[in-house]
Amino acid sequence: MRFYRIADIVLKITGTDEYVEERMARYEVAETTPDVVISVRHADVIERPEELKVIRRGKFRTHATSNGEYVTFDELKDGSLTALIRMDGAITRAEVVARDIEPLGGASLQVRQFNMLAEVFRYVVLKRGGMIFHSSALSYKGEAILFSAPSGTGKSTHTKLWCQHVEGAEVFNDDSPAIMIENGVPVAYGTPWSGKSIVNLNVRLPIRAIVFLERGEVNSIRRLTGKDAFLHVASQSFYVPFTGLLPALLDVQECVVNSVSTYKLACNISKEAVNTVYDQLYKG
Repeated sequence: MRFYRIADIVLKITGTDEYVEERMARYEVAETTPDVVISVRHADVIERPEELKVIRRGKFRTHATSNGEYVTFDELKDGSLTALIRMDGAITRAEVVARDIEPLGGASLQVRQFNMLAEVFRYVVLKRGGMIFHSSALSYKGEAILFSAPSGTGKSTHTKLWCQHVEGAEVFNDDSPAIMIENGVPVAYGTPWSGKSIVNLNVRLPIRAIVFLERGEVNSIRRLTGKDAFLHVASQSFYVPFTGLLPALLDVQECVVNSVSTYKLACNISKEAVNTVYDQLYKG
């Protein structure tokens, strides 16, 4: 078993392998009282939970409740389960079970278990007054700037340009930083889960701004306010299939919109795009 402190939440995790432990090494701490206990295991056959109340059903993924638990599972066309997550109602205990489907063309068992832990952590954060926010997170002058956009828009490319052209700028998570509300103020944390990148740092930073990117030939930036700001923040927040947890997410989103300056940046891949944001945040 290992203990990890992520976004100031202590996780006790059992059953992980070297791959998972290596990816989470920056966050490991000595044995202490955990906030959440998570067990991870492999099974050739995963039994379907009983007394399910289906909440959302997709092509492969199903979200349900069972006896007060939150349940998520993946299944093949033949009805056999390939992954199962069970969490108690308070999100203090979770079970992660995965079947090896790499011979069927799926990702490796180790990668899938690591990604399943990321899914559990999203609920852990939400239950404790925070959210996972889809963005490439930059550290600069002791503050966080979160660059957000749909996948493939170029947020990682933009933060790399900052690192090239702005001395002291550093990416601390390239996909899934956590935003926690502390004494009414949003704060950004690094997490081990950073998309396809392994770039992440175990840091806690006040948030200077959130910048939403869109592609454009001419670089321009504008301030987002009101409904426009809220819809942008909501669009890149962790998706919550369980309606009982939705009010908590809305509270976090509202606090972020009311407390953090948000902008929309039309940009190309250039140093000028960096300068446009820099001038707005530090000269404007």
